[in-house]
Amino acid sequence: AKWGLVPSFGASTESPQQGIAQHLMINARCESLTQRAAFKGLVQRRRAVAVLDGFYEWREEKGKKQGYLVQPKEDGKALLCAALYDICMRPGEPQPIVSYTIITTNVNQHLGWLHDRMPVILSEQDAACWLDCDNVPYAEAAELLRPCGDILKWHAVPPLVNNIRNKSMDCMLPKKRMGVKRERKGHAGPIWNQ
Repeated sequence: AKWGLVPSFGASTESPQQGIAQHLMINARCESLTQRAAFKGLVQRRRAVAVLDGFYEWREEKGKKQGYLVQPKEDGKALLCAALYDICMRPGEPQPIVSYTIITTNVNQHLGWLHDRMPVILSEQDAACWLDCDNVPYAEAAELLRPCGDILKWHAVPPLVNNIRNKSMDCMLPKKRMGVKRERKGHAGPIWNQ
């Protein structure tokens, strides 16, 4: 699945790339899920969980953007983020595009210095409830869309994270440790509500 929701209503555009560029949504504000056309049809039937090692946020420091990696305090633990997915079939394309967006909420008291929004991070029990579209109506599941408690840690990362072409694990290292070899361990990708 691709991060950045391509809603199924984008399938009718003449140019698939143009449709993707017009409609790509990496985040969805929990407060407006039922008002936005791209999300309101998904909240009951296409809920997902994106499993992450962490996420990046930036803030202005000394006239430059400084990136921070935010991760679980508990080593080896993944972040289970509330998400929505859609399947978009484009005319003339043999395979559908499966894509998702991560749901955001107001920031908790611990990260307010860094940003005003954060992903909705779920416990394992809450993630199971979020995914249970058959038995948990959206009105009940929506109560899970709130800031998490004090479960996160963070560190400044090197400037190379500011360039989308950089895919090196060095992007995750603390700013002072850049260049130290690190074996990739962790989680990436969504869990669908099947």
